[in-house]
Amino acid sequence: MSERTPSDALKRAASDWRDWLMSCSLPLWWQGARINNGSFAEGLALDGGPLETRQSRVRVQGRQLFCFSLATRLGWSQPDLMSALRTSTKRFAVQCLRPDDVVGHMINIDTGDLVDDSVDLYDAAFFLLGLAEATAVLGHDATRASIDRFFSGLDAHIAYDATRGYREFLPTRDTRLQNPHMHLFEALLRLYDVTGELDVLSRAEALLEFVKEMFFDNDNRRVIETVTACDTDDSFEPGHSMEWVWLLGYHARLTSRQLDPFAVDLYERIEALDFKPGMMPLGVHIDGAITDPRRRLWAQTETIKAHLTMAEHHSDRSLYEQRAAETATAVQKLWRDRCAVDGGWFEHVDADGSITSTFMPASSGYHIYFAISELMRVTGLWQTHPTR
Repeated sequence: MSERTPSDALKRAASDWRDWLMSCSLPLWWQGARINNGSFAEGLALDGGPLETRQSRVRVQGRQLFCFSLATRLGWSQPDLMSALRTSTKRFAVQCLRPDDVVGHMINIDTGDLVDDSVDLYDAAFFLLGLAEATAVLGHDATRASIDRFFSGLDAHIAYDATRGYREFLPTRDTRLQNPHMHLFEALLRLYDVTGELDVLSRAEALLEFVKEMFFDNDNRRVIETVTACDTDDSFEPGHSMEWVWLLGYHARLTSRQLDPFAVDLYERIEALDFKPGMMPLGVHIDGAITDPRRRLWAQTETIKAHLTMAEHHSDRSLYEQRAAETATAVQKLWRDRCAVDGGWFEHVDADGSITSTFMPASSGYHIYFAISELMRVTGLWQTHPTR
């Protein structure tokens, strides 16, 4: 990988996002969406005020624990930050796990009750990701029991054999889904990065082999979203392709291996479609036609991470750094600065860029903050190594 100094444009973009994160976004969400009992709200109103709902998905609890744990490692501090993170981490497993150690779906943020104990692998993935990031801050003693319970429930009730991945739902459904497996892979990589435990890496690599066999479409250079016994969808989500570019790059960094060639195929396939920076659509057909012209914020932040991955794995980084800087600036202008409250964001826009969001989902923070941390890491603004 090249050690060349990052471009000025990329450093400016990274600096802008870091300053916004530290001075605007983290204070807003810490004060507005964190509940004193350790839970987190589902989101904020577009003016920064509270939402009426007192219920929140388990995946949001995991993502918010991830966000504020990551923030401490990026250098953000509050007088009560560490004690609050300990409270949230301790409460997290108590309120989100069922008696059989399987992750549930929805909690009441005031009472801590698990009000919907249905099972979705997507929730489980972010339960683990939140605990993994908390481990990096609080140490394994604070999370080990909860992580052990998680794996016990996962292995007993959710796992198929090693070649079939995990049940996406209970009761089991016929359709296989790529997205929750992707995020479980991400969580396992993060936990391995934090702990260095080889059995966690083995889990991640076994899962990756299943995903490659089931969902990686080498012929069309795409990630398949759904697979049934007799069919696969001809459309795909370009944002997930970019997400996998970064994940395969993360795996390569952790294992000191070369970047998987499929990551390059995914990246070049999406770039050939020539979407405007910050305006990647939700759905594309294998022939290149847009099938869902709506835009989501998460797809744009994952594109930033994909550009950074390509920059790190090429001797000539300039093109990829330029793309990363342009996308980061476009996301700032289109998705961040149009928000009525400093530190907030929009998650949904329609085909022409008109805002369709009705509130600010807390779940978006995981995508934004992770992209900012990657901008900071690649440009040297994050001076300490983010892992072991």
